Amino acid sequence: MFKKKRYVAASIIIVLFVFMWFTTPSNTEFDQWLIATNGLDCNSNQICSLDNIMISSSTSNLSNFGVYATYEKEFDFENGEKLTVRTLGVFNKMLTIEDERVWEIID
Repeated sequence: MFKKKRYVAASIIIVLFVFMWFTTPSNTEFDQWLIATNGLDCNSNQICSLDNIMISSSTSNLSNFGVYATYEKEFDFENGEKLTVRTLGVFNKMLTIEDERVWEIID
């Protein structure tokens, strides 16, 4: 009886990890989500602005750990302001991470 429960529990964990593996968001999905949720306005040439302030440059870092991914994107605006968005992607969902300590743990 005990061996059967262990087998069932192990099977559930394996299925969960496989599901997580196949639903980890891609770089394109992160970019589309970032544009949609942060109010970025991008034209066909991928020149973007936020609140009518042009973005002069941006850098990004995607780390894919198989069962989840982290994505960090920094925007430099023409007026000198900066914006950093940190996102955790798991189960095909994106969650914004604002706490620096949490970010250090998951990234």
